[in-house]
Amino acid sequence: MTGMRVTRAAIGIFMLLAAVALTAPTANAAVFINIACGSPIGATIPASGSYVLGDAASNCGSLIAIEINASNVTLDLNHNVIDGTDQAASEGIAVVTGQANVRVENGTVRDFITGIDSGATNFVASNVVVRSNTTGISLAHPGTVTSSVVTGNSGRGIQALGGSSTFSHNVVVDNGQDGILGNSGDRILGNTIVHNAASGGDAIDEGTGNLISGNTIIGNQGPGILATNANTISSNRLTANGGGILIGSSNAVVGNSVRETNAVGIHTSVNQFSGNTFSKNSVRNNNGNGIDIGDNDVVSRNTVIGNLGEGISSTPTGSVFSGALTRNTIGGNLNNGVNIVDAVAPATAITKNVVDGNGQQGIRIPVGPPPNQQKANEAHGNGASTQCDQNLCTSKRVRHAFTIDCTQTTGKTITKPGRYTLSKAVRNCTTSTTLIQVSARHVTLDLGTMLLDGTSVTCQAGLNVTSPHVKILGGVEHDCTVGLNLEGSRGTVKGTSFSTGINGIQTNVSQPSKARISSVTVDHCTVNGIVATGASVTRSVMAFNATGAQGGTFRFTDNTVALSTFNGIFLTFGNKIVGNLIAGNNSAGIAILDRNTVSSNAVLGNGGRGIDGGTRNSISRDVVEGNGSNGIFGRDSNVLSRNVVIANGATGIAVGDMNAIARNTSSSNGGGGINANASDDSLNGTTISRNVTDGNNDNGISLPDPALTTVSVTKNRSDGNGGQGINVAAGTPPSGAHTNEASGDAGTPPCDANLC
Repeated sequence: MTGMRVTRAAIGIFMLLAAVALTAPTANAAVFINIACGSPIGATIPASGSYVLGDAASNCGSLIAIEINASNVTLDLNHNVIDGTDQAASEGIAVVTGQANVRVENGTVRDFITGIDSGATNFVASNVVVRSNTTGISLAHPGTVTSSVVTGNSGRGIQALGGSSTFSHNVVVDNGQDGILGNSGDRILGNTIVHNAASGGDAIDEGTGNLISGNTIIGNQGPGILATNANTISSNRLTANGGGILIGSSNAVVGNSVRETNAVGIHTSVNQFSGNTFSKNSVRNNNGNGIDIGDNDVVSRNTVIGNLGEGISSTPTGSVFSGALTRNTIGGNLNNGVNIVDAVAPATAITKNVVDGNGQQGIRIPVGPPPNQQKANEAHGNGASTQCDQNLCTSKRVRHAFTIDCTQTTGKTITKPGRYTLSKAVRNCTTSTTLIQVSARHVTLDLGTMLLDGTSVTCQAGLNVTSPHVKILGGVEHDCTVGLNLEGSRGTVKGTSFSTGINGIQTNVSQPSKARISSVTVDHCTVNGIVATGASVTRSVMAFNATGAQGGTFRFTDNTVALSTFNGIFLTFGNKIVGNLIAGNNSAGIAILDRNTVSSNAVLGNGGRGIDGGTRNSISRDVVEGNGSNGIFGRDSNVLSRNVVIANGATGIAVGDMNAIARNTSSSNGGGGINANASDDSLNGTTISRNVTDGNNDNGISLPDPALTTVSVTKNRSDGNGGQGINVAAGTPPSGAHTNEASGDAGTPPCDANLC
């Protein structure tokens, strides 16, 4: 983690001050403190001022490592690790109740019952890593946690019991219970919350009057957002959580994306609450209903597609539904598009909705009078013969229309060029082994929001394309062995969903297909979400597959890959992997072989290595945090630059020989920061320059091989590590002596071979 740097000249002054009794510092000075781990309280800060932690503390048996018993205090951990022993009731940093304006920054706290426990008002934690505690950070009164990593705690990641706190731009990964537990009046902004709540809880759990905005919430076991009343929930991206957004009354739920939830996408708690506004949300491919609403809710301009229950369902506790549904697009859902179970009040508005291609009716209102306002709803191609109850809908004309005949082995065969539009959803297609066969060049297949539902017993392919230059637009395929078999080259797939089966999309892997695949969703495939050679995949979501994507010479950009049983993606040679979010997969996030470009990805909370590479890869500007093993693993001749590798379970960056490792930050990892260890005992031209390796459990930089004459180690900073700053095996030292910096490392000497 980056933070305040202490100059060499200042170190001598601070150490002199630390040698005398700790008193209040002068206005423009800071005091160095150290932790005496044999004492019940390792260090106490009794007076206002600025303080700097001088050394790491390893296996510290103090009940409280650092106690702050004053207001107006800034504590810079100076990139050190405060490491406890998990003893009962222990706290890494404790701020005594009644204090105010306390700030803690720039370091790691781990292996306590509570990592940071604040009783102060206006407490701030910034640029800290809090990991492997029971509770990560606990705030009894309003405070702020920002730009921090909270990971691997067995209980809650962050809990704020007093309300009116701010949590912004944190990475909260792999905690056992709630990711963030708040109260009321909180601001939860721009956090990335991944793979929490394995032992119960939610990604975000809040009360009333909160602002929850701009968060990325992936692969948590419980609901992504749980909040009660009068909250604003906006512009969040939720993917592959155990639940979606669960709320009470009078909430504004606006502009969120809720996909691949293992239950309902957005819903009011047990349908007992009302007065909510749902607007401009995208609710796709959830495992239950899309949106469950209560009485007097206003639902407008939402896109609700491909859910495995109803699109929008209302079951208010009263005898009538008196809300409003306007200008929504509702299609490709497995059951009804809209299902209003209770009688409709005369004041209800159901207007200007487009309800196409659902498995049953478009709009279902089985009892009660029709609403007074029922203008301009459109429906076509829904599975039931009655498109909408109560005469709520008009049908629209479909050009170039075709249907699927489920009594035939092939439901529809296309043998001539042209544009074709599917005009009716199909559900439980029991006879067809292929739903649509395309055997002609230059075909555009417009599936709109239509549902193509086969049966796992008979359906071998939802779509089988054997000709080049075929464009597939939209559609929701479900329950075939292969969603799309794209044998023809230069095909285009856009906006389509594929669910269950062996492979979602497969191309002819023996030769480059040059397929362009964008904005697709692929889930619950038992082998691969996408398996291809030479394809371009952009802006797509792959979740709950065995492996998200596999193949070679991909252009893989701006995708989300989550909760794969094995690797997130496994790509072999010549791929460009740029700008993706790879999170919560059971094994490696990104697994690659040779000659790949990996850049600007977020690789978070995967069970194995973050990036598992071979040789001659370029890996740059990636954020690799909270993975179970190495952050980045490579073999030989790789270029690693400007990556941020934090709080991974083993060594941050582990490589072989002839690697160029420059300007990376590898901090607070469970092993060392950088380990260059060649299998042939000769690193042969490895360069390690301008890296920051702070606060790791082992050495900052390790060079365990003896023949180092061609190795260059220059201008690195290694502070506060559990081992040495730089460790070099016996033998010829590398070049670059006296150009590195190290301070506060537990091992001695700070650096071997006069490298610092």
